[in-house]
Amino acid sequence: MKIVIVGCGKIGKSLIASLVKEGHEVVAVDKSEQKVADVINMFDVIGVCGIGTDAVTLTEAGADKADIFVAVTGSDEMNMLSCFWIVLEYRLITGYLMGFQAGIWWEVVMKKATLQKMTSHLCVCRL
Repeated sequence: MKIVIVGCGKIGKSLIASLVKEGHEVVAVDKSEQKVADVINMFDVIGVCGIGTDAVTLTEAGADKADIFVAVTGSDEMNMLSCFWIVLEYRLITGYLMGFQAGIWWEVVMKKATLQKMTSHLCVCRL
């Protein structure tokens, strides 16, 4: 599956590591060039430097073709806005999950069929 992750902090890196290990195609997005560089040097992922609410950044990341979109930045507002933008802009992503870990609300938007397949996995992983 193609998965776009916005936020390359501790939670983002942990999630990227798990998903790459499972063989998923992952695109990592962060506003920090250094964090993007670190992630692409650690994992076999595509890195995009930019803000998760910017249409150009999301298009470059391939969010329009993603099966899953995850926002795990340090900002609850940014996570919600990123996912809201994805739902409004691309409309093909219809499932939605959210949770709280390490003081950060994380947001996940995905295609409905993918949501049905992944719900138990996401709960087990405790994003």
